[in-house]
Amino acid sequence: MNENTALITIPEVEIRLGSLAVTRPSDMIVRASEIATVLAGVVKDRKLSRNISGREYVYVEGWATMGAMIGVLPREVSVTEHDNGDFEAVVELIRVNDGAVVGQGSAIVGYEETTWAKRPRYAKRSMAITRATGKAYRLGFSWIMALAGYAPTPAEEMDGVTDAEPVSDAEFRRIPSASEERATGPALATALQVQRMGILAQKLYAKDEMETVFRPWLRETYHVDSRKALTTAQAADCIAKLEAAERALIDADSSAGK
Repeated sequence: MNENTALITIPEVEIRLGSLAVTRPSDMIVRASEIATVLAGVVKDRKLSRNISGREYVYVEGWATMGAMIGVLPREVSVTEHDNGDFEAVVELIRVNDGAVVGQGSAIVGYEETTWAKRPRYAKRSMAITRATGKAYRLGFSWIMALAGYAPTPAEEMDGVTDAEPVSDAEFRRIPSASEERATGPALATALQVQRMGILAQKLYAKDEMETVFRPWLRETYHVDSRKALTTAQAADCIAKLEAAERALIDADSSAGK
């Protein structure tokens, strides 16, 4: 080295996993895997998940536990009661060491949901916040939950699915026989089918997209203006399409975590 030559030091780039800082991507995976291992034990020991169709979905308490482990906590931003009775909540995630906002999620408790239709307003409001909290964690950290061996979707986003499962195959996809249709005419979608389509649509579409995307899709695909106007056969087809879209979304979340 001569007087015209200087040694340049390149600082390492800091990578953050919540409040945890590392300098190499490989270190990030190591730390996340350690957290996932501990998290899996807590979820199992405290029974913080439920089984749906053979997969374990973690309740928001489990997602919040994961958040605490990485120094990220939820904060309520807003809750809106819409004219139709829907409750919509927005929750953001805060990094505890500096207060920075590192994520956000929104969710709805719909007026058409059978499970919640007759519940008190405070209960609907609370569930909207719970779902939004789970959604916020899912959007940013579902890959850690996948590392822990659990489905990358909070259990609260699957609300209503378990209750309907014992009759899902029979009711959701039942198509009347030709003799039944000749006797009574095309049967309209059952209440369970309408409920199932609503639950799936709310998972796949934002509030404004229900009117700007989902409803136009119904018109274009089935030539109706609402789910209740579908026949049972059309409803079964619609449910199959929405479930396929939901599986694709879950698979995409899982792939993002690998």
